[in-house]
Amino acid sequence: MDGGRMVRFGREPYGGVGTVTAVGVPPEFSRHAHAGWVMGLAERGGRRMALPGRVVDVPEGGLFVIPPDTPHACSPLGPPPHAHRAVCLPGDTLRDLMQAGDRSACGDAAALFRRFFGLVDADAPPRARRRALAAALGALPGLAAAARRPERGPAPDGVRAGVERAASYLAGQAWRNPSLDETARHAGVSPFHLHRLFAARFGLPPHAFVMRHRLRLGLAALEAGHSVAQAAVLAGFADQSHFTRQFRRAVGVTPGRFVRSRGAGQSPGA
Repeated sequence: MDGGRMVRFGREPYGGVGTVTAVGVPPEFSRHAHAGWVMGLAERGGRRMALPGRVVDVPEGGLFVIPPDTPHACSPLGPPPHAHRAVCLPGDTLRDLMQAGDRSACGDAAALFRRFFGLVDADAPPRARRRALAAALGALPGLAAAARRPERGPAPDGVRAGVERAASYLAGQAWRNPSLDETARHAGVSPFHLHRLFAARFGLPPHAFVMRHRLRLGLAALEAGHSVAQAAVLAGFADQSHFTRQFRRAVGVTPGRFVRSRGAGQSPGA
């Protein structure tokens, strides 16, 4: 049972920007990473975030920023209820929005993010939403400098090429869950070195990277109108129960709850 839990995914009509609304979902997520930048607002309840080398407590009403490929885990801070909003965007889009924003503008970043989400909820014109998001991003201290830094650390050319080949292979073949040995052969490195270098490069070991992509396949299938059982098959899960457990762990609700929320008009798509 998911009780009153609701998760809604949205997609802005520019730059691959996505939004997430979660109500009644405790921020209890095991170690994972995102491919792009994530900026979130803890609307109800707080969260404790374990990031590399530090732990950050985000109080109710506070903001959190997660750079790409940064492994982190979350746990609730304080009693329920919990609710949060988040915006997810690629690094190139973040840099474009930062450049387009008014650099002389200032203000309460949390209030500016609330304004952006309010415009999203009201289905305001895309241009107004884009300006509001640029203003909110511009009010986050240090974000402009962080966005200009390389999103991944340097690595020797041969190593970089092998790890990138492995990542591309795993993303394209995620539905069949390739083994570490198979991926290492494709990348031209040993399994031991691939595991170590992959985790250093992407913040996740190969198997967790594959699971992230399999869940994206399952989510896309649900959004396309497939049943939960069909989505499980398309994402390469041997059985529906395994898909349901992994989906709930990552998203906060079961696939069935997610489908019902869309049917009730609570999700505009992703």
